[in-house]
Amino acid sequence: MSRKIDHIVYAVTDLDAACADLEKHLGITPVLGGVHEQEGTYNALLNLGDGAYLEVISKVKDGKRPAGGTWMGMDLVTYPQLNRWCLKSDQLEVDQQIVQAYHPEHGKIIEGSRTTPDGEQLRWRMLKPLPYPSVELMPFAVDWSDSAFHPTDRLPEQARFYGFELWHPAPQTMKMAIHGLGLNMKLYKGAAPKIRLTIEGPKGKIKL
Repeated sequence: MSRKIDHIVYAVTDLDAACADLEKHLGITPVLGGVHEQEGTYNALLNLGDGAYLEVISKVKDGKRPAGGTWMGMDLVTYPQLNRWCLKSDQLEVDQQIVQAYHPEHGKIIEGSRTTPDGEQLRWRMLKPLPYPSVELMPFAVDWSDSAFHPTDRLPEQARFYGFELWHPAPQTMKMAIHGLGLNMKLYKGAAPKIRLTIEGPKGKIKL
């Protein structure tokens, strides 16, 4: 299985407000996903087509902070921003070695599940994202083999993945790390790590 984008993480401080803003500008309302009880977060999902989706994620209000910090850099998020991205993979042990060569603490393999609002169960294995930094360009990976369905199987197809860009102060170094995962992606030079995504919906295009 060749690796491809599974989802892009849109970290926000207020899930309801972020979903309302996306509906206003795209004409599409993200679908409530569920709660990651062990991680203190919950999400809503937007189908981007071709088996990929946008995960709008926020910390659970008044929830407990997990020991060691909240995954996805959520303790560092002060405004809505794309801060992580994830690959589909059925070879997590291989991915783990590649990712940990870049960052030894990155890529612990965990198992997870959540119940959807319709009562269905999603199950996965994944390389767990760290609680830092606020923006991480090295992708994590997820294996849905143990799940009866993929999140996009239950999401309406109303939006389109139109463009994806990565920015980094040392783009060539970051590019070499990402290329280890077999991804031939272009990186742009910027003052700080940044992820940009262009989405097209019924009301036109927006850039996050």
